[in-house]
Amino acid sequence: MLQQITEDYKNTSLKKIAAKLNYNRNYLSTVFKNITGKSFSTTLTEQRLLKTHELLRTTASPVNKIMTSVGINNKSFFYTQYKKRFGKTPNSDRL
Repeated sequence: MLQQITEDYKNTSLKKIAAKLNYNRNYLSTVFKNITGKSFSTTLTEQRLLKTHELLRTTASPVNKIMTSVGINNKSFFYTQYKKRFGKTPNSDRL
């Protein structure tokens, strides 16, 4: 599951992985949290934020475009989570 999050962070979901592995989504969520100590959604959001951070530092693409390219569509959620994770806003994090 971690590999799936790393490779397909934009399109993956717990529902898709559960269907692919033929497991109940709730069961898989519980197993994931027991093994990693984090929820699936938290882990997926962290991966998306790391990719966003990388793209902000290596491209000139607008923040909105980068945000949607990694699979995050809610702007206020994105800005809140980014600041929580990196301690600054995406715009101030550009090199």
